[in-house]
Amino acid sequence: MPLSGSSKNNTVRHAHGLPIPRNRLALSQGRRLGPGFPLFFPCAIPILFTTVLFALTPNPLLSDGKQSIVDNELVAINVGNGYSRLLWYWSAIGKPFISTTADPADYQIQTSSSSTYGIDGAWSTVISVTGNRYNSRVHTFDFTGKTWVRMFNADGLTVPKRIEIHDASKGCEDTWFFMGNSITAAAYDRTVQPDFASNIHARFPSYYPVMLCGGVGGEFATNGASRIDAYLTDFPDMKYWAIEYGTNDSYEANLNGIETFRSTMQIIIDKIKAAGKIPILARMPFPRPPDIPPSLCSIPLSIHWPWRAT
Repeated sequence: MPLSGSSKNNTVRHAHGLPIPRNRLALSQGRRLGPGFPLFFPCAIPILFTTVLFALTPNPLLSDGKQSIVDNELVAINVGNGYSRLLWYWSAIGKPFISTTADPADYQIQTSSSSTYGIDGAWSTVISVTGNRYNSRVHTFDFTGKTWVRMFNADGLTVPKRIEIHDASKGCEDTWFFMGNSITAAAYDRTVQPDFASNIHARFPSYYPVMLCGGVGGEFATNGASRIDAYLTDFPDMKYWAIEYGTNDSYEANLNGIETFRSTMQIIIDKIKAAGKIPILARMPFPRPPDIPPSLCSIPLSIHWPWRAT
C-alpha cells in the first residue's frame, strides 16, 4: 500500500497475491519454508490446510488502496466506517525481533471520526506504548463510529516500513506467532518473499494471516520458557503459537539432558494453553556442522516424540 507523504523511505509494503514456488507451498508435506531451512511439522500443522483453516474467521486486510498520509512522525489511514474493532500490525522490516534500540520506542495509536485528511480533527488515543523493545507489534482496539486511524511516534523517529490494518470485528482467529531460534528467524523473516502470510493468501484468497516472526538467534528452549510470560502479555491477540526449539539444545544435550529439554518445552506449551491459545510444535532440523560428533547429531531422533502439544 503506497502512502502519500513527505518523508523518505517510508513505504508501507504488502506482498499479498504473489505466486507460490513449489518448494514453499505445503507445510504439511515437509517442504522447505525458508532459505535452506527444512522444517518438518508434526500432525498439528496440516490443520492449517484442512479443517481448522476453514473454521477460522478471516481477518480481512483493510489498508490496501485506502486514502493515507505519511509524515516523519505519523502514518494515518482512512479505513472508513462500519468496523467495530481493528487490528494494527507494524514491523521495522529487516531488524531483530527484540532490540534495546527498537524503533519506534514510544508511540500511540489514535482514532478519529472527524478527520478529513489524517491530521485535522479530534483524535482519541486507544493504544499508548512506552519503552517498546520489539521491532514488530500487533495491537487491537475499538473502532466503533470511527473512520481514520493513525500511528503517532512520540519520539519523532521514522514510521515503520510495513503496516497492515485488519478487520478484527469478529475476533482475532487468523493470527500467528512464530517462536524459536535463528531457524525461525530466517524461515519467517518477512523480507523473504513470498512469506507465510502471502503464501496462504495466494492459495486461500479470503484469508490474510497476521504473522509475527519471534525467532531470536542462538536461543535455547530455556530462553523461550523465560520469555513466554512476557510474550503472552505483550501479544495477547495472537492465537496460534508455532514453537521451534531444539537444534541449539542438541549441542548441549549431553550436559542438560533430553528430559530437561522435554520438561522445558512442556512449560512453554502449558503456559500457551493456559492463556487460551493453541501451540503448534515443529520438529527440529538436524545439526550437522563439522565439529559436532555423529553421536550428538543423532540426538534429534530421540526427541521427536509423538507430541500433540498436550
